[in-house]
Amino acid sequence: MGHEWSCSFYPHLTMRCHHNIGKFIMKAHIFDTHVKTANGNYYHFDVLVSDASKTQANEFALRYLDSIGINDADIKQQACDFCHSEMANPVVKQQIEATGYYIIPMQGCPAG
Repeated sequence: MGHEWSCSFYPHLTMRCHHNIGKFIMKAHIFDTHVKTANGNYYHFDVLVSDASKTQANEFALRYLDSIGINDADIKQQACDFCHSEMANPVVKQQIEATGYYIIPMQGCPAG
């Protein structure tokens, strides 16, 4: 039997400890993303990706920004930096498997 707990800072993530390593769920790599637009708006969100899509974190950040109406021409500064890795819960895992990434919106972002 395993133990499970949630991360308070990242409620979308669930940590699991199993005696059988085959039962681990996907490891999500978290990229802390900060964007300032030409008109002074600030956006802070995390991009969660799998091992397979780690190199695409910046691309996924731009895709998310486009989905909320911010295009490349609007961006003045952007940073999308690796922060840490955690085990993803089933909802995050499913989204990453479907699209390659999962977004946790924070400052300035529309509710997810």
